[in-house]
Amino acid sequence: APDGAESGPWTLRPVDPLFVADVRVRLEYPTYLERGVEELRGDVERILVPEGTRIAVSGQGSRDISAARLVDARDGTVELDVNGAGFEGGFRPTGAGVWSWVFLDAEGDSAALVPQPLALEVVPDSAPSVAILAPSPDTVLPLDLRQPLTIRARDDHGLRTLELIAWRVNALGEPQEPRRQSLDLGGVGAVLVPPVLDVSSWELVAGDAVHYRVEVRDIHPQARVARSDTQVLRMPTADELRRDATSRMEE
Repeated sequence: APDGAESGPWTLRPVDPLFVADVRVRLEYPTYLERGVEELRGDVERILVPEGTRIAVSGQGSRDISAARLVDARDGTVELDVNGAGFEGGFRPTGAGVWSWVFLDAEGDSAALVPQPLALEVVPDSAPSVAILAPSPDTVLPLDLRQPLTIRARDDHGLRTLELIAWRVNALGEPQEPRRQSLDLGGVGAVLVPPVLDVSSWELVAGDAVHYRVEVRDIHPQARVARSDTQVLRMPTADELRRDATSRMEE
């Protein structure tokens, strides 16, 4: 100072804060989706993942890390493994959430810089759907007893099988053992199929009816099932059968 006065001694201690900016996020999709693994780098505003996806994270800090975790108010805390300045770990989210990063240095102080939170949204696997578009729910069988059908089915990730189930109900209302026809759909997302329900060998008589429905299963590991409404095909009347027989004889 100009008057010769001196201040007291000051101690300067350098500060080396922990910075964590190098983060990798891997989306490990469920095996049945056959989508493999997707890696994200840098800041991502929102991550949309199918149900069952594993979120794997790893990265590096500017110096040694003593603890690393992801924290969400809804699903709790995921502790990450640390090794020196590196960290890694993973989890499977069960629903939407915002996961914040927490890092502590060797002295237990919080990191001065962390990545922005992971905003996750989980898309549940929807059940498949199936409907019989034709014929109408209550129909008289063609005289040749071969009924064309039109069936529509769809699923958000893929269909495994379609099964046509039909059974005879006699005039007394007594159901017989169901008969099944299966079709492998190979994982397609939507189909429109035109099978023929052939009951010409069932030895049906007047008063009998054929009840039928369709079931589809998706490619989910639990093979979720959807069933159509049950529809009815009625035998032609005795008069219709006699007219058909006469017509065939005349030919």
